[in-house]
Amino acid sequence: MQTKVKLGVMGAGVVAERIFKAASRVNDLEIVALFDSNYERANAMGEKYSIYVASSEDEVIERADAVYVATPPAYHHGSVMKVLHAKKHILCEKPLANSLEEAQEMLEATRAAGVVHGMNFPIYYSHAHERFVQAISTRELGDIQHVEILAEFPQWPRNWQQNTWIDTREQGGFTREVFTHFIQFLLEMLGTIQIHHKEIKYSEKGAEMSLLAIGKIHHFPLLIRGVTNVGAPEELSVRIFGTEKTIELSNWKDVFITTKNECEQVPFEEDDSSYHMLKEFIDGILGKEYQLVDFNYGYETTRIIEELLG
Repeated sequence: MQTKVKLGVMGAGVVAERIFKAASRVNDLEIVALFDSNYERANAMGEKYSIYVASSEDEVIERADAVYVATPPAYHHGSVMKVLHAKKHILCEKPLANSLEEAQEMLEATRAAGVVHGMNFPIYYSHAHERFVQAISTRELGDIQHVEILAEFPQWPRNWQQNTWIDTREQGGFTREVFTHFIQFLLEMLGTIQIHHKEIKYSEKGAEMSLLAIGKIHHFPLLIRGVTNVGAPEELSVRIFGTEKTIELSNWKDVFITTKNECEQVPFEEDDSSYHMLKEFIDGILGKEYQLVDFNYGYETTRIIEELLG
């Protein structure tokens, strides 16, 4: 009988709870420990999901074959490096690191450790990603003319995001929290991004209030635009404009295909990206074929984010 992979979790926030929920559906996986410096939150999650609450990150590593790092961005480097020094398999929340130098060191450490490494970029593990890949690979769109990333927020942080770091220049802001997802999504499908011009405005607390950037992805023109605290509902989108059709990802999961005359929403069955990510991760550890967004993409995404904010 095959032994289950023992997963430890560092961090007990909103994203970690999604992992706790999805893990129960993944064969060959058992969450054996969690740790969070907020002991009240850690104990609440441990009791709710029947998970052992460890006294430190070191104890999580000792108990586990693999570790999911879901701590705030400023702590990713320290947590990840502990895991890799112990040669344990690793999943990390985005962004990979809080600086390009940290991301480089973490990427090199994965190579030295020889472990399975992946990142939580949910769009990659969704039906939406599959539909975009299909549209691009079959040239359904015709010749690509333009690529656009858009984010509008009536407030930042959003009501469900209240914590001590989400609105700071060092760790937070919508560029790190939201655009990181869309940049990785486009990098994997279309290729290298270059930023040619940017304009950015910061709030008094430090996180950006608006960002406008122009560049290229592969050889296609790229526009990136984000703004907070505006009189408009939240809107997030990625659009690839072609000569025949345009494809749009709207608000994380809805996909629309448009022509000059009509717009059609693509129907999808219910999706659970956390489940698919965990399944691929466990398959990789068990020596099966797997597909993950790895630390290579994490590094390249960090490079672009730091260029936008630098």
